[in-house]
Amino acid sequence: MTRSAILALCTLSFASAQDVTGEWVGTPQSYDIWSGAGITNSATQKLVLNLARDRQGAWACTIYSGRNGIPCTSLVVNGARLTFAMTGGRFPMSFIGKLSADGKSITGVVLRGKEHTSLEFDRIGRPPLATPSPATTTAPGATTAPGATTAPAADSAAVLERALKKLSGTQNRLVRYTCLETVERSHYAVPATRTGMNVMSEAPSSCNGRQFGAGGPLHLIFEDRLRLAVAVADGKEIDSWASASGFDSRSISKLVSNGPISTGAFGTLLVAVFENPSAQYQFAGQRSADGRTLYTYTFDVPLEASSYRVDTGSAWQKTAFHGSFDIDAATGELLRLMSETAELPDGAHACRYRTAANYHEVPIGGGQYLIPLESAFDDVYADGSEDHSALSFSACHEYSAESSLTFGEASLPGGAQTGPKTALALPAGLSLTLGLTAAIDTRTAAAGDAVTARVTKAVRAPGSDRILVSAGAVAHGRILEMRHEIDTAQFVVAIRYDTLEQNGSMAPLEWFPIAN
Repeated sequence: MTRSAILALCTLSFASAQDVTGEWVGTPQSYDIWSGAGITNSATQKLVLNLARDRQGAWACTIYSGRNGIPCTSLVVNGARLTFAMTGGRFPMSFIGKLSADGKSITGVVLRGKEHTSLEFDRIGRPPLATPSPATTTAPGATTAPGATTAPAADSAAVLERALKKLSGTQNRLVRYTCLETVERSHYAVPATRTGMNVMSEAPSSCNGRQFGAGGPLHLIFEDRLRLAVAVADGKEIDSWASASGFDSRSISKLVSNGPISTGAFGTLLVAVFENPSAQYQFAGQRSADGRTLYTYTFDVPLEASSYRVDTGSAWQKTAFHGSFDIDAATGELLRLMSETAELPDGAHACRYRTAANYHEVPIGGGQYLIPLESAFDDVYADGSEDHSALSFSACHEYSAESSLTFGEASLPGGAQTGPKTALALPAGLSLTLGLTAAIDTRTAAAGDAVTARVTKAVRAPGSDRILVSAGAVAHGRILEMRHEIDTAQFVVAIRYDTLEQNGSMAPLEWFPIAN
């Protein structure tokens, strides 16, 4: 399935280390105890536990065996302890487990009458975005956030003024550095057991009032990973694949044509909220966290003043957005920013977007720069499915002048340098047999990473013994897709090779591998 959701600013969020929402996979040690639930011994029979919360914070729990869902009841999460019941089968069952300290596994025991068996779940993919409290996603005028207290109006106004002063000039500072951006995307769909049951009576999918988390438990279908270089020029984010030798002149929607993608996380969202004279702010309360006193404010950016644009297929259209942010009352530093759009215009690929980011200052070159500590992109579709994209930034460095930024599609990925002026003359329709020079680690590899392969079999000219391509010649390329299909436990890896290097000469390649 191909999803396309393009956003011209940003979208982001995160779950805490002890957040159990998401999907977990486990293999029963004994299948006898599960027979009453319709689960039998099979080499591929895994159990997938889906834990989710709606906007009111209520838990929803389902265990999947293949495409069959077994609802859980009485789910209780108390610190690291987790318990739930399974009453849908012939014999009632229950599970008692404990979340590991690193949040990556749940170890426990399944009980059925006097029988019991151990079961361990391991987290698969990345956790879905934590659903923010209503006070952090509603427009100005919202009540004080739960657990927060009020502060004197003069004090809250002074903290806001100090924060805005620190954030002023963000756009100018953005043009001085570039970073590597890794995007990890997960697609969650409505389980098959909840769709297509009665086509005649089911209402058609609609964005009307569609909210995040309102579709109940979702099933992780696939996840993929991208790696890009990002910088800012002329007030806009510019991107390229991580392995390219220069920034791409195309828009991000042309560079990444499949799945949800956005710009803004690098810093232009800050400009849209804090350097916008039409943005409206309102104090929402204060609270303590990690030894700090945090002031929470809501904001609202009306449609006419918004630079938040979405791709509707035929054109880019603006949308109003609102949200909240946290300021350290003692220092005036921005710590957290959340944003949510209004319902998107007709023609948009999704119904709405939600964003969140934790910020910190990092030294780059000779200055201090505010970049996201963790961020993510969150969108919901008319059929209730959702996409979640976790963003991280690394390898940031300063550049001294705009002349250090180069544009245009790079033809030599992976840092390959142009060789002698004489290029190889390769006929059309040439077939090469290649072997990777290094294994691709599916745990860390991403679309955009450089790949090299060697020709394993010499290629001769048709009807001749003349060698056109020697064995050992090197093909340079990049990964186009790195996708993990959850149900089949398979990885889909697509690679494109752009250049061929032989005896110090380079030749462009325009071809894709032939599948065996």
